[in-house]
Amino acid sequence: MYGRLSRYASEYGKHDEADVYRFIQDCFTAFMEASGIDFEVAGADNIPLKGGFVLYPNHQSFLDIPAVVLGCPRPIAAVMKKELASMPVVKQLAAATGSHCLDREDDKQAIKVIRDVSAEVKAGRGYLVFPEGTRSRTGELLNFKAGSFKCVTRAKRPIVPVAIEGTRDALSSSSSSPWCIRTHFLEPIAFEHYEPMSSREIAGEVKSRIAAQRSKASSCSRITEDALER
Repeated sequence: MYGRLSRYASEYGKHDEADVYRFIQDCFTAFMEASGIDFEVAGADNIPLKGGFVLYPNHQSFLDIPAVVLGCPRPIAAVMKKELASMPVVKQLAAATGSHCLDREDDKQAIKVIRDVSAEVKAGRGYLVFPEGTRSRTGELLNFKAGSFKCVTRAKRPIVPVAIEGTRDALSSSSSSPWCIRTHFLEPIAFEHYEPMSSREIAGEVKSRIAAQRSKASSCSRITEDALER
């Protein structure tokens, strides 16, 4: 698999995007199965059928990218930290999908990434951006950075909030039974809705929607556990 991924990475643009994406999904599926991790997805029909869009999920683990990719039916690229590019497999995945690595210490490079991603989204590509900018070590939502929304506001395309549950503890050594990761694609936020809002207000609304879904999922989980114990 790694050899094929390396070929896609070195020959980006020469292969059908859908074929490359399906291959990556197959790789992630094999990894999840080998790790004993179950996967559930909801709201995939909230992904726009055509045109550009940006997915904004909460971030807890390196498993968040597989969790989103396995649930998203349309090919997507991602914006990721430059530090991740030093990891061989991640580097190949980024190159194979035409993703962008962001140097947070270089304002000029960051501005270029925002412009490039915005242009691609406007032209019809789907993107994945983690608005927290880093993983939450506790599972609690961190501050959603207003700047992370500039690429979608410039493109005037839909925002799709994504609520992820279970990735932080999925590989915990204390887990004795198969773990389940849940990815919920929420209702898109159209440009017409967020146009009058500031980037900070947009960040707040996306965070609020994700928090509400996570709270709802946790409540349902507790009810199910209580029912099983009776």
